[in-house]
Amino acid sequence: MLAPMLRVLHSNSPTRLADRLAVSLGEAAPDLFGPGHIVVPNQATGTWLKMELARKCGDLPSMAFSTFEEALQELITPGSARILTRAHLELLLNANLPLLLERAPQIFEPVVRWIFGPSGERLRSPQGDARMAQLALELSNIFWEYITDRWDLMLSWRQGRGILRESDPFLTQTERWQRELFHQLFGDGGLRSSLRGPKWILPPEFSELPDDQRVPVRTVHFFALAQIPRSWQVILHTLAQTTECIVYYINPCEAFWEDAPTMDEPGELPSAHPLLSSLGRVGAADLRFLASLSGYNDEPCFEQPEGETRLSTLQRALLANDPAVHGHLTDTSIKIIAAPTMERECDILCNEIWQIV
Repeated sequence: MLAPMLRVLHSNSPTRLADRLAVSLGEAAPDLFGPGHIVVPNQATGTWLKMELARKCGDLPSMAFSTFEEALQELITPGSARILTRAHLELLLNANLPLLLERAPQIFEPVVRWIFGPSGERLRSPQGDARMAQLALELSNIFWEYITDRWDLMLSWRQGRGILRESDPFLTQTERWQRELFHQLFGDGGLRSSLRGPKWILPPEFSELPDDQRVPVRTVHFFALAQIPRSWQVILHTLAQTTECIVYYINPCEAFWEDAPTMDEPGELPSAHPLLSSLGRVGAADLRFLASLSGYNDEPCFEQPEGETRLSTLQRALLANDPAVHGHLTDTSIKIIAAPTMERECDILCNEIWQIV
């Protein structure tokens, strides 16, 4: 089913997308229902976008810049529900995991054995406490990935059904205790229901809220939205039924490269650029989803990269989906550096920034 109020703007330049957002804000009539909303992937992008829009449009006191989860909370009628975020989930597990493990000792036996040892030698020891905290952090990350990208799994667990059939015993056992922990947290009578205040909901449950618990908003702008989890896709579809949703998507290629075969795949269509084939899998999935949801209601806002450097040459090749190699430039606009860990990558970026400054 198409979302009738969804539009997608494509560009290879964030600055160009910011320009189009400024135009949209300038053309929009005053919102009768409240402030407009701009959804950004993170606070750093929001800070940059605020400065760009302030330079183009002046002060925008009525605009709310929010991450996806913050925007969902702002779209819920005050006092009716609260969004349970990743930070909340981590706090719940850190504070309550020992108690939750005691409620079903047989199911959680492999977990308790890993934390405290086969004979409980790490019970009430610093090492046992450290493993408990380590497990709580890891489980909050795993469960959040389930919530955002495997909501179908969560729905199966909520109905008391597992998804593994005659699988490896270790995997079956792991799903069993994870499913039990999910019920202890979010099932009927679970830990979530004991929290004070309005009912707490997971982000995908936003789509289940009745209309009188949602704040009516005329337009929501999604800027630089990328790597859209499947649960977020359902939310976006729900919003677009009653609210104008404009997605400003950073797209390196002006061709329909998401459906092009890779270099190794046979077919009559031209192959995608090798970098698009090898590194653009997530972007291709986003573009296919947005195209199907909007019915190709999109607007291209691409611009040609300037200059004669390795970087600009590569950008032009990506823009045109041209896999051919043009020239052999030797400048340093592109550097490939081995960074085996995230820490090493940050060190390299820090050094590069200091050299520029």
